[in-house]
Amino acid sequence: MANHILAVHVGAESVALAVAQSTLRSFRIQLLAVLEHGSEAIADIVASRSWDRVVAGIAPDAAAFRLLDFPFRDRRRLGQAVGPALEAHVPLSLDDSVSAWDFTAADHRGSVLAAMVPRSLLDSQRETLSALGVQPDRFIWEASAVLEVYRRAAGPKSTFTAIDLGSDGVVVACFEEGRLCGLRTAGRGDDEATVRNVGWFVRTLEPAGARTLIGGARADVLLPALRETAPGLVLETLPEQCPVDIAEAAAPAWRRATTVTGLALAAGGTVDAPLVEFGSDGATVASTGEMRSVVQKLGPWAGATAALLLVAAGVDHARIESRRTRLESAAFRLYRSVMHEESTTGQRIKMEARVAELERRLQEGASGGGVSPLTVLADMSSTVPAELKVEFDLFSFDPPNARLRGRAESFEAVTRVQDLLRASGRFASVEVSDVRAAVTSGVEFELAVKVATGDSA
Repeated sequence: MANHILAVHVGAESVALAVAQSTLRSFRIQLLAVLEHGSEAIADIVASRSWDRVVAGIAPDAAAFRLLDFPFRDRRRLGQAVGPALEAHVPLSLDDSVSAWDFTAADHRGSVLAAMVPRSLLDSQRETLSALGVQPDRFIWEASAVLEVYRRAAGPKSTFTAIDLGSDGVVVACFEEGRLCGLRTAGRGDDEATVRNVGWFVRTLEPAGARTLIGGARADVLLPALRETAPGLVLETLPEQCPVDIAEAAAPAWRRATTVTGLALAAGGTVDAPLVEFGSDGATVASTGEMRSVVQKLGPWAGATAALLLVAAGVDHARIESRRTRLESAAFRLYRSVMHEESTTGQRIKMEARVAELERRLQEGASGGGVSPLTVLADMSSTVPAELKVEFDLFSFDPPNARLRGRAESFEAVTRVQDLLRASGRFASVEVSDVRAAVTSGVEFELAVKVATGDSA
């Protein structure tokens, strides 16, 4: 039984829709349409049939994200740890936001890609879609969905860089043997700013190979400028032949509609990791049609098994639930007395971070190091002029090394800070890393410095 899929991308100037058909053995895109807001064709497509699956996109620059490393791969433990760990790195709160994650490769090893969006943004997106007659089953972060299009075009185990120049934003990602190893996003800007940002993104990601695939609605316009900005890259446009089974009438539009093509693939359940779906744990979700077919075939056996499980679970449920409640209450009282806070979010992560911080302070007090944190800050303050708009919101000191996280007006300002600190002679090394466009405005970056001592000099 075929399932009919509708994927919707709502942009600032247009609405892109993809209509696809999925079965257990095949997936085919039947229609790609990019229409202006207010077009009657949007309502006609949405109302043309009863959809088995409807997905909508969340803009790449609408989410705060990080690549995170954990010493375990169990999904249950990751589901508990990802949210608090991500909250410590982004300017959003779990209380007001929704987080989601997935592994960076299909083998479920290595880093995970975690993202967070404000609940208010999801509510606003639902209202916009409702006005179009669309009631989505899932929201998918477009930065993760569009990556599948480039991975299929390059080959599942290829090493390459993907640059998607969409009508409403930019996605730049590096893959090494099919595994996502770096990701940057930015909102829609003028051509000059977009080219400059893409150049910075590629340089800071330090891709393993020179091959680069470019696509999206603005690719043809910006490609000449990108060739001049990054002469060392081997720039290739996406091939004319779509790597997905697609109807002949829709094929010419696919290279300009990469975002909604990726959303349709995600709805079809044929996307490798990472795929970040808000409101779920990021895993592939079985469609309603597929679940119905399986239930019809295995219904009698499933019913008997479910009945036995319910009987077995009901015997000890009350006793276990009562004991669990008592243990949770005792654990929270102990946590509150130690941490002096009422929040129950990420208790274990916060306690481990607190222990690590205290142990580090103890070691610093024992070793001395000859340099104080105030000395490092004073040296930086006297080196960086006041007119250079740079703010730091995190400072950690492990003599003779210090790490700072901050925000600047532009990428050029970050380079200026690095050059001034290196030229001052007060630091043995100055390294800038993780430079990226901020969620709101400006540029976020991390700075690692080593204090110059007699030995290092």
